[in-house]
Amino acid sequence: MKKLISSALSFAFAIGVFAQGSIIAVNPNNSQQGKSLIVTVTGSGTQWNTGSGTQISSIRLEQGSSVIFGANANAFTNTLCGASFNIPQNANTGKYDVSVSQGSGTIMMRGGFTITSGSGQGTPKLTSVSPKSGQVGTNNLKVTITGLNTNLNSRGQYVALVQNGSSTATIIPQSFGASSTTMLEAYFNLASNAVLGQYDVVVQNATDGLMRMTKGFTVTGSGGPGSSSITSIAPNKGQAGTSNLKVTITGSNTVLNTKGTYVALVNQGSSTTSRILPHSFGASSTTMLDVYFNIGANAIIGKYDVIVRNVIDGFMSVVNGFTVESATTGGGGGAGSPATVNGAELEFDVNVYPVPVDDYLNVSVNSVIASELTFTVHDLRGAEVLRPITQEVVVGKNTFQIDLSEVSSGSYYVVLKNEGQQWTQHVIVD
Repeated sequence: MKKLISSALSFAFAIGVFAQGSIIAVNPNNSQQGKSLIVTVTGSGTQWNTGSGTQISSIRLEQGSSVIFGANANAFTNTLCGASFNIPQNANTGKYDVSVSQGSGTIMMRGGFTITSGSGQGTPKLTSVSPKSGQVGTNNLKVTITGLNTNLNSRGQYVALVQNGSSTATIIPQSFGASSTTMLEAYFNLASNAVLGQYDVVVQNATDGLMRMTKGFTVTGSGGPGSSSITSIAPNKGQAGTSNLKVTITGSNTVLNTKGTYVALVNQGSSTTSRILPHSFGASSTTMLDVYFNIGANAIIGKYDVIVRNVIDGFMSVVNGFTVESATTGGGGGAGSPATVNGAELEFDVNVYPVPVDDYLNVSVNSVIASELTFTVHDLRGAEVLRPITQEVVVGKNTFQIDLSEVSSGSYYVVLKNEGQQWTQHVIVD
């Protein structure tokens, strides 16, 4: 019977009657992405089923240029019509206008229908920022922010760059606009005196709430990577055999608190290269780094280059910036003698990647001798978070993997030990 009524209504004519009245209700007035449903529209003063007028031509949902048409639009009475809707899985979320067209006229209810994220798609979040960095003194920098399950075209939106770890440095865009529910373009003026370093990208609106991409943007010096430099090293010398020597490295236009920063003292010998790596270090600001060295009793005496490297500042060095002096007590095998194992000079060139790491950390070791190395991973309090790993190394390049998939997110130190020598690298686990 319902099919007969529907068929009869779909062929009904109402000649000479055009859209009039207003829409007073939509039922239901919301849906998730990817759903199919029948939507009925209630009117006041409408003539949708006069029996002699023009039939309804369409019922649709409109959001700007996005239009979703209902199928089998029908008038059931003069004040009730309906249609079947298939809401696309990728439909823009947010408010839609409901339009009913009859003859040459259309009536509309503004914001009468809402599409929300599909039930399996999770909460709104920011997924990417491009570009991820900008130099101080840059005006009208266009930054594109992309989201997932978001309503970035909502009214009353707030956008900002907030210095990570502090709310005192905040950069507000001069303007912004959404090209879709998942893409926002913001234009920033980065002042010449803006605080350098990493910023959280913050977007907030009434629909999505507060969304934050931690350390999603970095403000660099006026010259960008390559203009950064080391300006002082204090103290700039230490005796062989000194433990836990604190060396403060100061920079200009630097971001020394960047993830994955590498620090070393490098002695460019006539036939070999000797490195002294810190057992720990930490940045007190973007321009100051406190580094702690254990200088072995058998460390090579002489001048060392001071090396600092990270993804933002690039490679920085001070040639002959640090001096290792003989211990005043002398003794032993003689200060300045290279460390040896079975008479062979002990030399390791170690690199770890990627940093930050999600699951497996790759460790690359170039060795001039065959030996046995022990790897340990420690938290910032010094506690081991993994059982020690022992690996045999051969002369030349050796590559190993450390499984960190069960380690909680945070900061750690990877420590390599061999015959009393120790190499340490700070890593971040995401």
